[in-house]
Amino acid sequence: MNDTYAPLDAESSELTEVLVGLLSQARGSGRGDLVERLDPWLGRLDRPQVRVVVVGPFKRGKSSLVNAIVDAPVCPVDDVYATAVPTIVSFGPEAGATLIADVPGEVEPMSVPIDVTDLRRHVTESGLGGGSLDTARVEVTLPRQLLHDGLVIVDSPGIGGTVRRHAATTLALLPEADALLVMTDASQEFTEPELAFLRQAAAVSPAIYCVLSKI
Repeated sequence: MNDTYAPLDAESSELTEVLVGLLSQARGSGRGDLVERLDPWLGRLDRPQVRVVVVGPFKRGKSSLVNAIVDAPVCPVDDVYATAVPTIVSFGPEAGATLIADVPGEVEPMSVPIDVTDLRRHVTESGLGGGSLDTARVEVTLPRQLLHDGLVIVDSPGIGGTVRRHAATTLALLPEADALLVMTDASQEFTEPELAFLRQAAAVSPAIYCVLSKI
């Protein structure tokens, strides 16, 4: 009996071969749905990160939860205006922020350094007044030990509201999530939009946890 174990790089290489084979079969069978689910996993093998996406309806405390986890006010909290674009928080040697925006007519997105203390006008509805740039996400780095080994926390736009674009943006985050934290209100039952979202999330997310607010 061989008690030795294959090196991590070897295991990763074997998994890559398996995924590449599955992707090839899925494409050949016309299974675009499987291609969309498998393709993000191929990139994860080269990225030693654990991505946790915080999701839920508008005004459930998602931004406040992210701020509490990373112990910094990186996600604006507003009584009126809601989060409109994802905020991705990861480790960095110093606090900083970058706006990733799509530019009409350009294939590659534009990266623009922004003031980490002035994120409200970049990620909330109050600050997105149109213009030539369409903000795709804001990436924030923090020198936090919690994030040092690859933990990434994502604050997402609310689901179940009247702005369908916000829900679509959040749904697009699911295939790359290693886990979801679903914020919900303990004072009421799950709404139909919440249940519909959970059904979609369960189909693509490996781990889902519910976090109750207003207990």
